[in-house]
Amino acid sequence: MDPANPYEPPQSDLIHPDQDRGPSDVLLVPWEDKARIPGFLDRILATMRLMARPGEAGPSLGLHRRIGPAVSYFAWVGLPMIWVMQILAALFGPTDPMAGILDRFGLPHQAPPPGMESFQRTLQVVVSLFFPVSMAIGMAVIGFVSHAGLWLTKA
Repeated sequence: MDPANPYEPPQSDLIHPDQDRGPSDVLLVPWEDKARIPGFLDRILATMRLMARPGEAGPSLGLHRRIGPAVSYFAWVGLPMIWVMQILAALFGPTDPMAGILDRFGLPHQAPPPGMESFQRTLQVVVSLFFPVSMAIGMAVIGFVSHAGLWLTKA
């Protein structure tokens, strides 16, 4: 503590354990390392296995500043998996998915009329099939609004 300022908080040395290592010393995430894992499917599976062990993934995620590989992994693996799960849920899931949640909390709900179940199923499938289009439009609108806000606040 500095005797000149008794209200100053205690200070410590800001030394990161990996301070001496650089991005070239740390292995890339398997998705990024095409030289070590050449197969597309092999890189996907290796990355999924690594994400199940975050302690091993941490150093390679923290030192590399590029976001392109993470975005491409999400585009090539994450979005198709979400889309497939959404289609499966629309095809084989309940026609009234909120009924269980509403029942659990004791909230009232009305079951759909018998003739509407097939219409609800069809509507769920159509909405899930147009998911990529709606996702692209949503990302464009959000991007436009974000950049417009940044442009307006530019000094």
